[in-house]
Amino acid sequence: MRPLLLLVALSTALSAVDYEVALDRAGALLAAMPAPPVTVPVPAQPLSGDTPMIDGVLITPGERVVLEGLSLFDQGPIDGLEVLCCLKGGKNHESFARLLTGNDQLVKAAFIAALSIEESGKPGMEMSAVPARGVPLMVEAHWQSDPLLKPDAWVRAPASTLVRHRGTDRPYPALPWVFTGSRFQTFDQPIPGTKETKTVERFMLGVTMSVVVNFDEPDALLASPFPVAAQDDLFEVNSAIAPPVNSAVKFVFSRIDMPLVLTLDGAGALQAADGTVLDDAALKQALLTTFGPDATPICRALQVVAPLTVDDDTVVACRERVMRLAGLAGVWAIPVFSL
Repeated sequence: MRPLLLLVALSTALSAVDYEVALDRAGALLAAMPAPPVTVPVPAQPLSGDTPMIDGVLITPGERVVLEGLSLFDQGPIDGLEVLCCLKGGKNHESFARLLTGNDQLVKAAFIAALSIEESGKPGMEMSAVPARGVPLMVEAHWQSDPLLKPDAWVRAPASTLVRHRGTDRPYPALPWVFTGSRFQTFDQPIPGTKETKTVERFMLGVTMSVVVNFDEPDALLASPFPVAAQDDLFEVNSAIAPPVNSAVKFVFSRIDMPLVLTLDGAGALQAADGTVLDDAALKQALLTTFGPDATPICRALQVVAPLTVDDDTVVACRERVMRLAGLAGVWAIPVFSL
C-alpha cells in the first residue's frame, strides 16, 4: 500500500496528482520492458593497494572509493529496502548494509578526493517522482560467498543486482547510482535558558546517515537510479544472490563511461553527441543498438544531461519517453540524469 503523500511545497516538486500519475506510469513502463539480463556474482580478486582514510573508508585516487560494512538483511525487509548502505548509527531497519564508519564528512571527502567530483547535484525530493541529477557512479558489491567455510573467497556483482523490484517480481540489472553530495540545511535552534533561537547549518548526511539509497531521500550522498524510487515498499533484497546476514561487504564506487550519453533541452528534445535531435524512431534505434541482444553494455542505463535550465516536468517526461521506447525496442534500459 502506498505511503501517505507528504510532499514538501517546493517550486520544483510535482503536484499530488502528478506524483501518482508519474509513479503509476513508471511502474507500468518497467513492467512492459522485457526481463532484464540476470546477473550472477563472479569470483573477486582481493582488493589491495587502497589508502585507508579511516576505519572502513579507503581510496585509490583517480580510481575508486571503498566503503566497508556488514550486511543486515538477506530477504525483505517487509516495509521496503529504502537504503543500500547507511552510516554506523543509521537506518539499520531498512538498509541492506551498515558501514563501519559513522563519519559523514570524511565519507563525502573520500569521493571528492578519489573521484574528482567538483560539484554536488540536484537531489530527488522525497515522494516527488522526480529523478535526481548528478554524477553517475558504478557501485560494485564484494562479499564472502561462504564466510564460515571459505572466509578468504570473495565474489562481486553490481550492487543494483542485490535489489529486487516487488512490482515486476524481478531483480534489477547493473545500474549506476547518482552522486548528489547530500545537502546543507539551516534550522532555528533554541538557545538553552532563553526564549531566543539561533540559526545553525547542518550537513544532512550526518542527520539521516543514508549514504546510498533506493528510495528518494534528498539528504543521501548517492541518489536512487530506480524509476519507482518514490515508493519505498517496492524494494527488497534479491535473496537469490544476497550473502548471509552479518557478512562483510565492501562497496566499490568508481566513475563510469556510460554506454549512451544524450542531452536534454528545455523543449524536451534529446540530442546525440553530434547535436542530432533524435525523434522516436532514431531514439528507439539508439536504444536497440546500445542495449539490444548483440550489445554488452557495462550497465543498463543511458545518461541524459539535463542542465538546471530544464524543468522537472520535462525530465519526468523524458524518462517516460525513454522507457516507453525501450519497451517497444524490446530492451531493458532506463535513463539516469546528470547536470
